[in-house]
Amino acid sequence: MEQMTYQQAFTELQSIIEALKEEIIDIDELTERSRRAAYLIQFCSEKLRSTEEEIKALFDDTEFN
Repeated sequence: MEQMTYQQAFTELQSIIEALKEEIIDIDELTERSRRAAYLIQFCSEKLRSTEEEIKALFDDTEFN
């Protein structure tokens, strides 16, 4: 995966979604932008999943028994 932050990916995804809603993407770009949106969704999902796992591991390691 390319080097970008979650915020960068999310912002770009929002931009693509807004362009699709506003119908400002021409038909020649539609496939490319849809492919990019799918990639960004996958990137964001993976980032959220890995962050959740890291945070869970931190709390599991510091349980107060």
